[in-house]
Amino acid sequence: MTNGHVIRSKMILSNATPDVTFLNLLPPGSLPKTYENKIKAIDYTSPVTKINVALRELPNFLADPHANPSIPAPHHQCEIHLNCESMQVLDKAFQQGSQGLIPDRPMMEMTIPSSLDPTLAPAGCHVASLFTQYTVNHINISNFETG
Repeated sequence: MTNGHVIRSKMILSNATPDVTFLNLLPPGSLPKTYENKIKAIDYTSPVTKINVALRELPNFLADPHANPSIPAPHHQCEIHLNCESMQVLDKAFQQGSQGLIPDRPMMEMTIPSSLDPTLAPAGCHVASLFTQYTVNHINISNFETG
């Protein structure tokens, strides 16, 4: 600790990544070099992006419209999958992401937790969480037209 106070323990739990836990929170030289090298070799890149959004009302889907947007329908209370109606759509999104492109139709998993727990949003409003697949870490700018 920065104030010099030491707390001793036989076990420590951390919810940080192994990189942060072992390389940033421990004093240098605390780990065997082979273990430290394994921690440094972990690849933290991921093709998944999580997006949380605030909604004025529940979404009304063309595939299963509902008349009253203030009352959650059964399909609002489960996981909703978008842009995954075929393996070809998923493969195209994967291929585009692999090439550093933003997929035309990224695969998305959407949940609306406020449809089950209305205390998560103001009255009449909702929150949604989107997990998008095949987003890119680095955009290949050579794929964009300039001019």
